[in-house]
Amino acid sequence: MARVPEAYYEFVMHYAPYFYVIATAMAMDPPAGQYNVTVVDGSRFQAGYPVEIKDNSHSEWNRVATVNGNVLTMENPLQYTYYVANGGKVEGPDPDFGRGAFPAAFAIDFLYEAYSSAQFQSRRSEILAKIVELADWLLTQQCTDPNKRAYGGFRNSEAGIECWSVDAGRCIPAL
Repeated sequence: MARVPEAYYEFVMHYAPYFYVIATAMAMDPPAGQYNVTVVDGSRFQAGYPVEIKDNSHSEWNRVATVNGNVLTMENPLQYTYYVANGGKVEGPDPDFGRGAFPAAFAIDFLYEAYSSAQFQSRRSEILAKIVELADWLLTQQCTDPNKRAYGGFRNSEAGIECWSVDAGRCIPAL
């Protein structure tokens, strides 16, 4: 495996198995140490979402604890002060698309390669934990009704009713 940018690895570790990630601008400058971040549109976030909070100087990962209008309360206090004038934004999963089997499968494939890479040697346990998490979730998306034509396939999205034809053996490599 060629050297992978740290940002890509972090993206996969935090966002898989979501389909898309969208950015929402901050409406106010949140200071370091506080939990609340005010954005211009809080309707794009849900409790439990992983988010990357950033501006042109800093970034950090966090998780949304609650959403109250346009105020996102994080699970952990902010490490940095972020500024609207410096491009302050919060990136998180697009709720219109949610999570899916194929993003999970692609993430598992990438992480399977990363697991064997010298670059990620010190993070093998967290990689393995993420692979197991994704594989467990992925299997909940599989059609297990032998009376359906989609038997063995996966739902097109977490909330979807259509199934894609791919079997678990192709989505979850053996470790």
